[in-house]
Amino acid sequence: MACKNYSNTKIFENNTRKKRTEEKNAELNAMYEAFYKSMEEKARNSDIKPDGYNGVQLLTCFDSYINAKHKIMVYGKEAHTKDGQLIEKSDCYQQDGYYRYDYAIAHRDDKNSDIPKSDCRETQYLKTRRVISGIKKDGKDANKAEELEAKVLSILNNNLNKSSVNGNYTPCNGDIDKLYDTFTYEYNGKKSEDRNIYWHEINILRPTHLLFISGKGYERHIKRDFSDEFYKKIIKGMIEKLKIKERPTSKVVELGEEDIEDYFGIKDYFADEEYFNTYKCKKMKIIYAYHPSARLNSDTREKYLDNLDIWKIRKK
Repeated sequence: MACKNYSNTKIFENNTRKKRTEEKNAELNAMYEAFYKSMEEKARNSDIKPDGYNGVQLLTCFDSYINAKHKIMVYGKEAHTKDGQLIEKSDCYQQDGYYRYDYAIAHRDDKNSDIPKSDCRETQYLKTRRVISGIKKDGKDANKAEELEAKVLSILNNNLNKSSVNGNYTPCNGDIDKLYDTFTYEYNGKKSEDRNIYWHEINILRPTHLLFISGKGYERHIKRDFSDEFYKKIIKGMIEKLKIKERPTSKVVELGEEDIEDYFGIKDYFADEEYFNTYKCKKMKIIYAYHPSARLNSDTREKYLDNLDIWKIRKK
């Protein structure tokens, strides 16, 4: 069986037809260009050595995310992106080849698919991502390619480390972390605030749900990415209550618009009624959980996946 040519699957074109989607992606691209320029300048004017770090994970907005009543951003541990290097933007960002794993997830059960098993192994991460994406366990929607692609692409998959050393655990590093410092960008003649990459992504994409599946041991990363206050007042208690055998996920914490302004510095978070469609709750909801690779027993694993089921998350 020939290997799939992911450079011409039409997955990006077919799932980015809405004008609002196009606008979001144009702004994301402008922001990431400024991010790389900022990193290059800092690396050039310091002794930072980014060798060995893989490409940065870049987010994309798809129609199904725009259409979703509740917009979910997932934070894992390390990015495994192979495209580009730490301070070199991938040439195929916002092109089909960049989304080959998403395509493989959506089409892996298609009998006519030419996707090699090595491109989409049946790991605990894959099982968890499929649940979060709302893909049915019974496989009855396996032949509905357009529906499956939309489900997979409706979730924003992010990581607490935008880059890593070969996808392995990458502790906070005083030098490399400087590349994550604040920067500004311009879009449509307007200059952004001077913030870090995580703030810019949230501000542009305005998720309604933040789902952390990073487990324990990433406290310093959360402080670096979001602030000490956010960690101490929101995340710390959620992590402390996790228990490997009985409590694999936290309870839901809700933030209103005033809370979002306090913790993230973003005003009028839900002001764009068209963007939020029929979302009337006006609350950001946060869930914290173990990483899918955690050694959970079968009963706890079932509870874990059940708690992360997208349809149940969206009802909370």
